[in-house]
Amino acid sequence: MKKIVLFIFLVVFFAVPALAWHSKWVHDEAEVLGNQHRSLIDKYHVLFLQDFDIDFQVLINNKFISPKDYNEKQFQKLNIGEKSSIDSGMLLIVDLAKEKLHLETTPLLKETYPEDFISELNTELMNDFFKEKQIPDGVATTTKLLFAKAKDAMEVVFPEDSAEEIFAKTDPKQTLAKYMQALKEQDSSPNLDIYSNSTKIMLSSRTVTKAQMKNELRTLIKCSKGKTFINNGYSVIRYNVEQRKCAPYFFEKHGGKWKLDLATMQKAIRFNMKNQFLLVQDFKHPYMFAFNYWNFDKNGFPIKIKLY
Repeated sequence: MKKIVLFIFLVVFFAVPALAWHSKWVHDEAEVLGNQHRSLIDKYHVLFLQDFDIDFQVLINNKFISPKDYNEKQFQKLNIGEKSSIDSGMLLIVDLAKEKLHLETTPLLKETYPEDFISELNTELMNDFFKEKQIPDGVATTTKLLFAKAKDAMEVVFPEDSAEEIFAKTDPKQTLAKYMQALKEQDSSPNLDIYSNSTKIMLSSRTVTKAQMKNELRTLIKCSKGKTFINNGYSVIRYNVEQRKCAPYFFEKHGGKWKLDLATMQKAIRFNMKNQFLLVQDFKHPYMFAFNYWNFDKNGFPIKIKLY
């Protein structure tokens, strides 16, 4: 009797198929991905958020439809970017019917993933996977390439002079790069050449921790390329209004070099509990020229932009 029960158990156990991996980030309408590939994409979803604050998801369909309308609707339906603190996200769409990849992104990622890059992925990569009917491996490889592309875009490029020398530069962006170098090296000296005189005085009475420097560097790396505004002896580097955690940076010109004015920034910029910046509306300073085309709510948060 025991042998019969054991035999029935073994038959039932091995006859039951493995449960499908349920993923919130893989929308496989064609059901072509197995558990291994779904699990891999889940892991990359976490990595994209953790390293770049990008909400990454995958959609696979086999319907003959208009790509543009369908892609945009699915992008909105799935709330791509919702998991990102800066509303940054992308949806990789695998169109099985037309054997083509599409990538829908939020505005912040258009520069990182231009149309020619996606076109190259199709012609140089996915065409072979489609021909060989190896869609899962193609999706996995594409996901890894998208991650590598994001990593390349986030790399900090420091000026080519000695890493030990942190001097102010004739270009505000180069001075900011030197500031990032100081953050990376956790150099909290208040007397660095990159600081304005008022900033040196302010920093000499403050304690800056290694954790604070690490967090600021991480935030700066995630910010897209800022735009530089100059008016007489003052300069501002600011980012797209959608990048709510990317506060602007102020600079004063001294002896032909641009130096960070953290002292004014401390008085002019505040952050809420989500680390989103606002401008103190009743504090007068010489850097407002860079925000002439921005609108602010009553608390000082940017809410709309007329021009970049």
